[in-house]
Amino acid sequence: MKKRRTVKEKNSMSKRRLQEGQGFYIAATILLAMGIVFAVVCDVFHLEFPLSSPCFLDEQLHLYCPGCGGTRALFAMMRLDLVESVLCNPIVLYMSALFLYYYIGTSMAVLAKGRQIYFHPGFWMIWVGVILLFWTTILRNYLAVRYGIDYLGDIAPYWS
Repeated sequence: MKKRRTVKEKNSMSKRRLQEGQGFYIAATILLAMGIVFAVVCDVFHLEFPLSSPCFLDEQLHLYCPGCGGTRALFAMMRLDLVESVLCNPIVLYMSALFLYYYIGTSMAVLAKGRQIYFHPGFWMIWVGVILLFWTTILRNYLAVRYGIDYLGDIAPYWS
């Protein structure tokens, strides 16, 4: 038999969820502010950052890993070149869209002084991200190895 929760237990759970949601909202606001400041500083001072690190797949096997192109995709997205961002690594734009969905929904709840946080991440969102990440990796490597098509241009010399 299912145990029924009392009103007091339900209110306690609701308060706990609200506190967790507020913590995520504050963290998201700080992250968004830092991202905007970073984008403005990079644009004003024309900064370019070589943020690449050694990658086993790239250096030893001459293949792309799921994260390859992520930094380029981020910088392309900051320039609002969404097509280049997707071509470099589509997971960056996907995660940014999820972040905006969360942030806008939560902002609406805060501004309306509502007690409900609108963002309810589904398990399907994780699966879409994982499938997108690995499908892109497989397709990008297949095109580079089989046909010499390499948009990023990092591994084409090894497979031509």
